[in-house]
Amino acid sequence: MSLAKILEQAKLANLEISSDVSTAPYTTWEIGGLAEYLAISNNSQELTKLVKFAITKHLPYTILGGGSNVLISDKGLRGLVIINKSREVELLDNKQTEQIDQAEADNFNPWIPPRHGEE
Repeated sequence: MSLAKILEQAKLANLEISSDVSTAPYTTWEIGGLAEYLAISNNSQELTKLVKFAITKHLPYTILGGGSNVLISDKGLRGLVIINKSREVELLDNKQTEQIDQAEADNFNPWIPPRHGEE
């Protein structure tokens, strides 16, 4: 799916997603390449919505917290990088979590080929 299409669909879903954003400001070491797409979640509802968006659009996603235990390559990160600023997230067993529609899950393919010229 094209960059413009992803950003258009994010806007329609009331999600603030940017493209080609430096990850350096989100890490303690202040290093790292560009995120293909980047969004900030401020609460668990936004985090859930962003993860579902990534899955339904077949985008790999990475969730970053405070960025203190991570080094990001200068090559950057593919897919959607979610900066989680929420402190209210808790993990629950599968019976209590909201499930993604089975049809969406059945069609999910986490492998996205590299951009032209990348290996």
